[in-house]
Amino acid sequence: MDAALEPDVGGLGGYCHGVGWSLPLDTADRVGPYKLPITVCEYIAIYASLVINADRIPDNDRNFAVIGSDSLGSVDAMVNLKSKTPLMQHVTVAIRDSPEFVHLQRRLGVAHVFGTGNIFADAESRSRSDTVGRLVEQLQ
Repeated sequence: MDAALEPDVGGLGGYCHGVGWSLPLDTADRVGPYKLPITVCEYIAIYASLVINADRIPDNDRNFAVIGSDSLGSVDAMVNLKSKTPLMQHVTVAIRDSPEFVHLQRRLGVAHVFGTGNIFADAESRSRSDTVGRLVEQLQ
């Protein structure tokens, strides 16, 4: 999962075993007085990926899911299900109360990943489908 808040391009995105998603954010959400904090956006991306991919995880004790994010603050919030700021607390409650989290909670891990370990999500969050396409070609 990733979020990008650059002035020229940005959004939320994620990638899970061949399935990617991307949600571009409006300029006002990325820059200016109403800009969303990057850690909140990264945490929302974790939540969105959980919702999008939960049904893809077979429902048995041998299947575990690991959510990776390059945002250490979001990973910590997810691990502890605690947050300090009101926006992060709002996302925490949404995650904690979601049926997807309840369904996967005992089989869910969270990891801090960055750099090449997060290249697919980085590309998705910046709506760089050409980069995702080239990466997929290299893996085939």
